[in-house]
Amino acid sequence: MALLLIVALTGPVSYLPNIWLGQALFGNAEATLELIVRPLPMWAAYAAVVLFPIGQGLTELPTYFGYVMPRFQSQGMPRWAALSLPALMLAFQHIAIPLLFDWRFIAWRAFMFVPFAFLVGAALMWRPRLMPYLAVVHVLLDMSFALMLLGVAF
Repeated sequence: MALLLIVALTGPVSYLPNIWLGQALFGNAEATLELIVRPLPMWAAYAAVVLFPIGQGLTELPTYFGYVMPRFQSQGMPRWAALSLPALMLAFQHIAIPLLFDWRFIAWRAFMFVPFAFLVGAALMWRPRLMPYLAVVHVLLDMSFALMLLGVAF
């Protein structure tokens, strides 16, 4: 039941900041789609569909919230800080996927994931046993993004 609640909350928490920031920074939220979904050679798009979701989906959450966060807590760091540092790093690492040297794009990529990262981190702090389920959901979300690359591949 907790998993369903968290997955239901992640929809608007991950979608709305994307749209609001895109609108605020670019004047049109759809402009961000053209920047993030770039044409790749077909072989790279297929590789992205297979490798990207598994590589990202199965490593990001366990690294930040299964490894780093508990170690911060065990070292006596306050719970808010033990959650905040990994959540911010998770959110900010998305600046480089893809890396475009445009301050608006960098700000959009950095801050669109902050609410989502805090929600997932708080959920995993509350119920660590949800990790495998949320990792699978993450793989599926990353796969949906990677499949968009197939549409623009050459």
